[in-house]
Amino acid sequence: MNLDLSRNMGSGDDNLGATHDDDGGDGCEVVGNRNNNIYVGLLNIRSLSPKVDKVFEIMNNGLDIFVITESWHGSSDDICVKSAMPPGFCFADFLRPHDPYHGGIIVYHRSIYRFTKIELPPLKSFEAVALRVCLNKLDVLLLAVYRPGSAPISPLFFQELLTVLEHISMSGTYMLIAGDFNLHIENSDDCHVKTFFDILESFCLSNVVDQPTHIKGGILDLIISSHNFPILSCKVDPTGIYSDRIIVYYKFVYLYHVNLML
Repeated sequence: MNLDLSRNMGSGDDNLGATHDDDGGDGCEVVGNRNNNIYVGLLNIRSLSPKVDKVFEIMNNGLDIFVITESWHGSSDDICVKSAMPPGFCFADFLRPHDPYHGGIIVYHRSIYRFTKIELPPLKSFEAVALRVCLNKLDVLLLAVYRPGSAPISPLFFQELLTVLEHISMSGTYMLIAGDFNLHIENSDDCHVKTFFDILESFCLSNVVDQPTHIKGGILDLIISSHNFPILSCKVDPTGIYSDRIIVYYKFVYLYHVNLML
């Protein structure tokens, strides 16, 4: 399978994987890739172990960052985590403390982008990994999220979401959130959906996914960004079904030595 992303898309413990090399400064550096675009994928994989080869292939065919939810990987040292990772990639992950073989998040990223971890307060209603990267003066906070669909939406979820957003918003200029929220945002009259979008708006955030991400319908997997964040395109790929979810691809641009005022 060849994703050919440039054509298809148009112009616990949370810890860093062993191959990640933190820098001692503020994490900012000048790096470059083929066209100044970052290609990102998001997928609820529902167990990484039997799908290692597919995940490797997806990343190896053009992704720069791949956010995987419901990885069920059990341990950061699990052989499946590193077997799925092409050369030149690193990872950060979250393990569910009381049940490491369910839930879980893995964020794979190219090692040329020097991510640093942001410690988050303990959470009960959802799982999360927060990372910071400075790409050629574009200071980006990446938050990967998984909220279990087996748990009903509760006031605690909104309280903890507010806490996390307040916490990470102090660490950078732009926010990028990718995850499985298990919230049917297509039901715009639902009180929980309204509360969710009110919270996003209070942080000047908006969702860019407008197509179903579940094989039975429903927009559950979201890409959320700061209003002025330069996302160029977002594509829900109906051909990339590896669980009950559909892969969401998107790309954003970063510029050299430019203070973005979009």
